[in-house]
Amino acid sequence: MGNKFLLYFLPGIVPILLLLVVHRIYGEKLPSITILMAIDFLVTIPLMIFMISEVTGQPFGLGVIKDIFKSQARMSFWPLAGLTLVSLLWAIGCFILLKPVTEFLGQNVFGWISDWFSPGLFPHKQNASIIKLSWFIMIPFSIIMPLMEELYFRGFLLPKEPYEDYRAPLINTVLFCAYHIWSPQVFVTRVIATFPMNYLVWKHKNIFLSIIPHVLLNLIGDVFLIYPRVFG
Repeated sequence: MGNKFLLYFLPGIVPILLLLVVHRIYGEKLPSITILMAIDFLVTIPLMIFMISEVTGQPFGLGVIKDIFKSQARMSFWPLAGLTLVSLLWAIGCFILLKPVTEFLGQNVFGWISDWFSPGLFPHKQNASIIKLSWFIMIPFSIIMPLMEELYFRGFLLPKEPYEDYRAPLINTVLFCAYHIWSPQVFVTRVIATFPMNYLVWKHKNIFLSIIPHVLLNLIGDVFLIYPRVFG
């Protein structure tokens, strides 16, 4: 269980510790999302690849990722597109309808955590040029990071769950959502929003059923919806 804990949570613990160090040194002058993106590119993604290679015994590098893609079952276009669309719409609906739950948890349970630690861009708080640069960096980040998360959590960790029923994707979903230590107030919403796509990955053995909606969800939430706030 100790190894499983590290596999699921070390990629979340390391970024939050580094984020705390930066906050301690610089305060809230820089957007936390900018720092988190830098940490993920430089530390979290290499750490995930390293952990996969350590467990599998494969050399550190892109060969590990290639093997995950090769192991996926094939699906025809229309079933893949249809299930992806349903998953995406379900997730979007959950984040909209459960927003009061997220806000309640943020105010009444995790109110002691500074808003700075909830990754986002807040132009009224930080330098405008840094905010705009951060928005442009978020475009590749919103593609690369969810892609790597899916490869790691669904491509690598999900098949390791010992159960042969719905409990495998459920446990994987819960632990994946808990790995987002920096935004605990979103935990409940994330579990409800992402379980269907993770269940479909487990059932159909095709990781694209979670990669595509996850990337699109991040692009919509982190890029397009934030654009008016930054450039408006």
